[in-house]
Formats: sequence, structure tokens, C-alpha cells
Amino acid sequence: MKFRGLLIIWVIFRISILSGQKLYFSNIPRLNNRSYYNKVIGENAGGIYVLRFKEQDMHSGFSIERYSHNLDFIESENFELGKREKLLKVFTIDSGLVFVKSTFEKEFGKVTYLVSGFKPGNQILVREIYKGNRMERDEDHILVDYSNNRKIFSVWISERDENNNQQFQYLQNSIYGETLKRNVFNTGMPYREAEPDESVTMDNGSAALIFTRIQEDKRPTDPGAEEHFVLTLNSGNKMLVSGFGDSKFFIASLDIVANEFSQKFLISGFYDYKKPQGGHGLVTYYFTPEDSLIQGKFESFDRKFVSQLIGAKQEQDGQDPEKYFVRKLIPRDDGGYLLIGEYFDVTQQMETFYLNGVPQTSSKSVYNYNDIVLVSLDSAGSIEWRHNINKRQNSYASLSYMHSLGVYVCEHNVNLMYNDNSAQSNRVMHIRLSRDGMMEQKIILNSDNEYTAIIPMEGKQTGYNRFVTPIFQSRQTMLMQVVDDK
Repeated sequence: MKFRGLLIIWVIFRISILSGQKLYFSNIPRLNNRSYYNKVIGENAGGIYVLRFKEQDMHSGFSIERYSHNLDFIESENFELGKREKLLKVFTIDSGLVFVKSTFEKEFGKVTYLVSGFKPGNQILVREIYKGNRMERDEDHILVDYSNNRKIFSVWISERDENNNQQFQYLQNSIYGETLKRNVFNTGMPYREAEPDESVTMDNGSAALIFTRIQEDKRPTDPGAEEHFVLTLNSGNKMLVSGFGDSKFFIASLDIVANEFSQKFLISGFYDYKKPQGGHGLVTYYFTPEDSLIQGKFESFDRKFVSQLIGAKQEQDGQDPEKYFVRKLIPRDDGGYLLIGEYFDVTQQMETFYLNGVPQTSSKSVYNYNDIVLVSLDSAGSIEWRHNINKRQNSYASLSYMHSLGVYVCEHNVNLMYNDNSAQSNRVMHIRLSRDGMMEQKIILNSDNEYTAIIPMEGKQTGYNRFVTPIFQSRQTMLMQVVDDK
């Protein structure tokens, strides 16, 4: 069975082989200053692109760095953002990059959405795609995604209508900013009562958005306190909305992907009877853009697996896993899929210190990225096999960006990368997972003298069988590319 991946193949020159994986490193430590954020954008014929910025809102602008396919630095371009501009999305296309931005016009209370293209060395276009009617700036209620073939992209905008109700404006555009489809859905709910979660666009132009409504007459600890909906738009520009979930369950974490093999959307996540962040099992929804009613398959974890996740005593007491979140859904050509989840929690650590001889207390947030769960499900939503990978990553906020994991997909396997447990902080782990659940775990980087760590949340799969990530090594920050040659 084939996993859905990016169908791009490049010839690689500089090689460091480590039993099935080839490692490449950038030729100079361009990313040395950790006061900057780095985000791998993607790869095309022009090379590999990295977004760099100093502040989360990018108010001082950003730069795009371009590297060759074997990570030799080529050039850097600086871009400025206006006082009321915000970069919403940047992604690669065959000939360059596409930027989607918003500009807030304070005097008119409007938000203008712009798309621009970029080829190395020059801007090629700037096009206005929509002028919003909202009276406040609220980029948290905007979702931008693009199709797997990078021919079209979608913009979902949450805004207020004339009756103070919430509606979703939908814009589908070509990579050159031409509007292909436009539609609007009025939720009938008061503005900001519906929270957009995730969106996805198929190569054929079908699109979907999942959003959540919090029922104010229920407590957060009541099952069904959150109502979940999916809004779909088919290739004929017809919109349908359907509720999903169950008032008897909590659905703690959800994600949506498009399966281009079956031409269906897939929603999956953790559900529980008792707790909002519990994980009694997984729920699966398969549906086409034409389905007005979707049915879910609820599949509980076997108790042996629960015991592996939380311990034998807790399992015997009837407890279930908690605080596992969906990190990635990977559809297959047989209609099944692989779910990758991870434990995440923020705890408080109390500290006592003395000021002029008087004891004082303060607290610090500790970020915990722990065990990984891997669950394979068939096209009916039944569990085929499952694994638990023990991992302990705990730190204060200043180092939490090095936690979690990176994922890249090949035709016959899925690969995971992460820094080893906090006690073994100089090791980078690599796991290759086959279709039938066979796991091969290796250390791909190990240093006894120098601190070594990847930054997986800033990395990305850039091609069919490769993953590019920033890395700390030998007191420098650079890029590393991992290529799976099997």
C-alpha cells in the first residue's frame, strides 16, 4: 500500500550515509542567531526556501533564504511589512513562491487580502483578492491552505454579517491570485461563537472546513459541550454543512485531510466518555464533498495498549489516556490511514527565593512533549495495529521549540525524527515505520562533546523522501536534510 506523499525527486550531491538515511548539512551556519525564528517553506526547481523573522507578528519584516538542493547557500531577500500588514501564508510553486497577506485599513474598518508571487530576485505580481467587511482585525479567524499539487489555494475568512451573526467567506484562487470560486456560509450563530479549526483543499477544487461551537449552557466538563461541524464545498461550488460528534462523548483533538486516492475527506481524533482531554479511543469520519450527513466510527483502544500508555495500575482502575493530540493524519491508497499522536501538557513548577531575607515564591511553565502513539486504521475506521514510543521532552518555554517531532512520508514507509529524552539531549532519533507496522529505530546523530539537537517544528518535508530542519551542532545553527533511500 502506498502512502500519500509529494512526488518530487532531485539529484543529491553531498552525501553522509547512515544506514538507509543520507544526511546533508548547509555549508555555512546562516541560522546562527536564535533570536530569529526559522521556518522551512519548501523546495522547487529553484532550490530550498527558508522563512526567517525576528518577531511572531513580523512587524520588522522577514527574509527568504534560498539554498541549493544539497543545502549550499545561494541568496537572501528581505521583505518589509507595513504597519498594519500581516503575512498569512507562504508556500512554494513550480516557479517560485506565493505570499498571502492581509492589510488592515483602519480609517475604513476594512481588511484587504492580497496575494503576490515571488521569483528569486523579483516580485512578479500583487493582486487584491478580497476586501473584508469586519470592523476589527482578527487574523486568528482566517485559515489559508493549498492543494497538494500547488495549483490552487483556499482562504476561509470568519466575519460579522449585518445582523451580528458569524459567516464564513470562502475564496478559492489560482496561484496567480485569480479568483476561481467564491461563496459564503452564514452559521446563524452570534459572531465569534464558532471557532474555525482546520481546512483542506483537494486537487479537484473541493474544499472543507471544520469548526467548533461552544455551548454556553453546558459546563466544559459536560459531554457534548462542544458542537463540531464540517462545511464542505464541492467542485461545483455547492456548500453543505453537517454536524458530527456525539453528545455522549468528548472529542479532544481533531484533524482533517484529503485522500486524493479515494477522493474523500477524512476527519479523525481522540474521543473519551469522561474527560474533555481523554483518549478512550479514536473516531473516524470518511465522507465525500456531496455527503450532507456523515457517520463516525468510534473505535476504543484495547486495554493492553492503554496499560502501555498509562501504566498497569491506572488501567486496572479504569482510567484512560489523557492529553494526547493529533499531530498528523497520513491517508493511504487503500482508503486506510495512519494517525500520529503525541502527549502534550503544560505544568507549573514552583520556585522559592529570598528577597531581603523574606521568602518569595514564583512559578514557571514547564512544557512536556512526551510519548508518541502510532495507530493504523483501515478504510472502515477499525484499528489494524498500534505502537507507543516512549519519549520524555521537558523544558521551560525558552527551549520548548526543540521538542515534538518531524514527519516525512515515502511510498512504502513513514519516517519520524525527534530529539531523544532530556537526559540524552545529544542524540537525534529516527524511526522508519512500514505499512504493516514494522518499526526500525536508529540514532542518526550522536555527540559526546557538543550539544546536538534538531528543531522539528521549524522543519518540513520538502520532497518525496526528504525532510529539512534547522539543527544545533558544534555550537552553530545550520540546516540538515535527511533523505530516506529505501
